[in-house]
Amino acid sequence: MASVRDKSPAMKTVSQSPLDPAFVQDPYPFYARTRAEGALHFWQDYKMPAAFSRAAVHALLRDRRFGREVPSELATGGPAHLAPFLAVEAHSMLELEPPRHTRLRKLVMRAFTSRAIKDLEGDLIALCNNLIDDFPEEPFDLLQHYCTKVPVITICRLLGVPEKMAPQLLQWSHDMVAMYQAGHSKEIELAAAKASSEFASFLRTYVEERRTSPGDDLITRLIEAEEEGEKLSATN
Repeated sequence: MASVRDKSPAMKTVSQSPLDPAFVQDPYPFYARTRAEGALHFWQDYKMPAAFSRAAVHALLRDRRFGREVPSELATGGPAHLAPFLAVEAHSMLELEPPRHTRLRKLVMRAFTSRAIKDLEGDLIALCNNLIDDFPEEPFDLLQHYCTKVPVITICRLLGVPEKMAPQLLQWSHDMVAMYQAGHSKEIELAAAKASSEFASFLRTYVEERRTSPGDDLITRLIEAEEEGEKLSATN
């Protein structure tokens, strides 16, 4: 059930559970009604203001006063049980603003050479063909047998990790990404923290291995990437 009530002369509070099955199936009537009331509203279920018009979203995205990164003076430590997840999140390029994002992006892009990208083409075509050749004769789940395997195996090959790690990488990813859904339980938070801790530990060990034994993979190229005398470190 959705509702709209006054919060201030400039902004109203809207209430609509993002987990409501009816909303998930057809959210557009709610958006249309809310947009008719104004471009900006406080969405109670998310506990934050939300923009509902294209013009408002466009203005916010172009305004440098707004961004993804929480200013240090406003940052909170977060719950102790989420510390491993928040530690990983703190270094995500998706959450950073210039100049930190600009520096990291330049360094990361150094690793994606035209040759490296070109080399992916043949392997990717072969992988897709091999997976199709292995399709079972009886009815099967295309998502499980093909759509999921293509990206995760490709990521393994990019990183240079054994393909047998694919299921583990996928599980870590699922557990961490679950934190971004509209509602999550303590169980989901604990799983995300555990996955973050295990993934970070794996990555630190693997990076050190590549420092001493470089390979023809993305991790090695990231280690070697340099921009104006700067290199990537274990923390940034």
